[in-house]
Amino acid sequence: MQEPACPLASTTALKAGIPVVMLPSTVGGTPAATDLFTLFDDIIQRLTSVQG
Repeated sequence: MQEPACPLASTTALKAGIPVVMLPSTVGGTPAATDLFTLFDDIIQRLTSVQG
């Protein structure tokens, strides 16, 4: 797991017992997010694959 840019997210998630999900914020933010449609696909895939 990659450390989020905001340490507060990790602390809050740890205390709440929920996973931190790293999401791309722009096209090109991940290798899979090559255009607007694949950006949304990547975000949805990341959110739906979380095991909490």
